[in-house]
Amino acid sequence: IPVSSSSPSLSNSPGEPLCSNSYVQMVPPLNSSLFQERKTRTDHCSQTSSSSSFVSDKGSLSSSVLQGFSCGAANFLNSSPFASLAKAMKDKQIRLEDNQLSCMTKRLTGQITPSDFEDYPPEVLFYMGPDKFSDPVNCQKYFHLVGQAHVDLLPRVSSKRRLLLERAKACLGTPTLSFSKENLLMLGNLCCALNGSDIVKSDPSVLTRLQSCRSFTEDQPAAIEQQLENKYGSPSTWTVSTLTDMGLMASTLRSGTLQRIPEDLVPHRERGVQPVKGHMSSRETEKHSRFKRGQVRKRKTPFPELLQIPMYLSQQLPFHKLFDLDACLPDDVLSTNLETLGKLEFQDPLLQVLKLKLDKIFGTPPEDYLPLLGNIARMYTPTEIANWNITAAETLAALLAGTSWQKDLPKVKALVTRHLEANGHQLDGAVLTILAPHICAMEDAQIRALRSEAIRETSRPLNTSLCSQQQKNLLYGQLRAAYEENQNAPDAYYRLLRPVIGGAPATDLIRFASGYPVMDVDTFTALNPEAAKKLSTQNLKDLLGANLPELNNLADDPVVKAWAQAHRQSEVNSLGLHLVAGLPDQPPNGIINIPGGKRIHYNECPPSWGSGSFWVWFPPPGSTLQSS
Repeated sequence: IPVSSSSPSLSNSPGEPLCSNSYVQMVPPLNSSLFQERKTRTDHCSQTSSSSSFVSDKGSLSSSVLQGFSCGAANFLNSSPFASLAKAMKDKQIRLEDNQLSCMTKRLTGQITPSDFEDYPPEVLFYMGPDKFSDPVNCQKYFHLVGQAHVDLLPRVSSKRRLLLERAKACLGTPTLSFSKENLLMLGNLCCALNGSDIVKSDPSVLTRLQSCRSFTEDQPAAIEQQLENKYGSPSTWTVSTLTDMGLMASTLRSGTLQRIPEDLVPHRERGVQPVKGHMSSRETEKHSRFKRGQVRKRKTPFPELLQIPMYLSQQLPFHKLFDLDACLPDDVLSTNLETLGKLEFQDPLLQVLKLKLDKIFGTPPEDYLPLLGNIARMYTPTEIANWNITAAETLAALLAGTSWQKDLPKVKALVTRHLEANGHQLDGAVLTILAPHICAMEDAQIRALRSEAIRETSRPLNTSLCSQQQKNLLYGQLRAAYEENQNAPDAYYRLLRPVIGGAPATDLIRFASGYPVMDVDTFTALNPEAAKKLSTQNLKDLLGANLPELNNLADDPVVKAWAQAHRQSEVNSLGLHLVAGLPDQPPNGIINIPGGKRIHYNECPPSWGSGSFWVWFPPPGSTLQSS
């Protein structure tokens, strides 16, 4: 259940038919500018690659330099300066990404001790785990610090997050007992990982701790409701001040509880109307619903201020059937409040109704209305989109940001093509920044036409995860040409090209390896398998650095498997990898390799033995065997 700070409601008066005069009324949207992408250009790559002098005084390090940290750029640092760098990041409250924290943790694991672990970013401790801090005093200090970390770096279903919570329970001595107010204060953000049973047994202050959670698991809302009833009494006795005092916790209230709230307090309720969950999106998302420009309200609402309370009122929309929405939503209300309706998380059937109503109103939507379509935009076909006027970059940005296009690549292609056609097929850095998450929607010819200047002006990395190998190759070639002048700074050059490295040929990967970039395994597994398999064992070691052992957990990954299958077992073993190679080892002198023998796993025999064959020894010519 994602938490929203504001939610809409569409309502009818209690007891009135859906299509009465008290139909949906919406406040006209406030004047506001269209979505604008602020283009920025940073030089993190070159700044953090400059020289070891940048850690001589950690207080002088700028936040931008620290934000651009990479283990590759810091390879030249020995243990002490590297530790100082990490401590500076805590001082400046730098929020690091997963790959940065992963490699930093590997470097610091042998250095951080109970005497100084409070000096490091809490996220590093979060990644490191509690094993080194198991005694009662240090474990409590450890979990207090981890509770300040951005725990959302790990997925909610992460086994590591669950393990941390279990270890915290053991540290606190509360494996089955309730969490006290002091316990919850120490756990901090880890409270978001509490299961429903933990929440029910916790001190009421758990409600305050859960206010910061970005989303909730399936078993948490029921437990939160139980805590709310313990604190505020039965929902039938709640008042406006009660709901206001709940804050974001009100967003977890389920339909059964909402039905128990006094009717005159909840303007979205209609007697006898049940939630229409079948017409609402059920996917869990961390995207917050934002309704800043138009608030929904009902005539004669006794407590209009209640509309500001963050609830999932959209799950209570009084539209049982598609006909209800079509018949009860006047055209002028739709056109005036298009932006608000476009942001509602309707499923496709209801969105299609809105789209058909817009067809009757406008035919082809004018460009001024396109940024307001939101989720409705997905209902248009590529052919219909081809008739739109998308002249402004802001229009394109709003269309792409207004909904999820993951399953609609042809429609994104139509949007991009229409904008380029309206602008003489010219694409600058601002537009390329807008297209970065959808770069795979570009045609090959459009990619070839990208100008180096536009690439250098882009302030967002290109997302090539949905691209074909041909597209990846083309994008890599374009970015390599754009950043050619950075080749003398190996780590900076590598990081500039990392977003499109899936198109890098083997020769470039070997060159990157010579700069010891400490490539993370997610980047490695995005490489072209045909290029990766040409890397030597030394290339691979230089490329991945401390991340090399992680390949043992990815034996079935296509890139990892391609590399192993292209090498001999002795080569694979020399790196400490437990992968099955694809080539047999050469037998020693005097040994003949006879194919077709029984395959023996390398762990069952000496490393010098082959795989998929057996060897037979023959004496050298002219020699005789001595009998005993």
